[in-house]
Amino acid sequence: MSRIPGKETTEDYFALDVRQLKREGLIDAEEMPEELAGVAEIEWISSGFGAGEGYALRPWFRCPQEGCGKRVAILYGRPDTDEEPGWACRGCLDLCYPVELEDRVARLQRKSAKARARLGPRPDLAKPKRMRHETFVRLGREYLEIQIELSEALHERTMGMLETMEKERIAFDI
Repeated sequence: MSRIPGKETTEDYFALDVRQLKREGLIDAEEMPEELAGVAEIEWISSGFGAGEGYALRPWFRCPQEGCGKRVAILYGRPDTDEEPGWACRGCLDLCYPVELEDRVARLQRKSAKARARLGPRPDLAKPKRMRHETFVRLGREYLEIQIELSEALHERTMGMLETMEKERIAFDI
């Protein structure tokens, strides 16, 4: 997938997560606030675990954008404006996640780093303690397969760049 020029991602905005607010004790199921002042309404929904007294409630934001009202866990706002951020859900702001804009090489580099981390700090010396040998071998094979695919993707990218350079050389009669 190629990059979409000008497409904004969730990283370009400040994220306000209602779950984090609850974890940090800024909102509480005992008090059940119906609104976070200046941001959005909060809706408390049963988590479905247990019944009757002592059941768990989960908070959700209601998107404050007119015509939306969608139940979301995260609202996004611009931190770099002088006025209030103007909170909205990801859909209303037409945001995507950064990973959605990655090309094949970037995706494989991220996958490679993740696979390498699962092998432990020094896989060339020994497998991590408490990891089964079969698991270590399987992860090692997966890592090597990703490396092969990554080298092929890098080769394709390089060949494409060389082809483009050759076309430009011919076009400019260099």
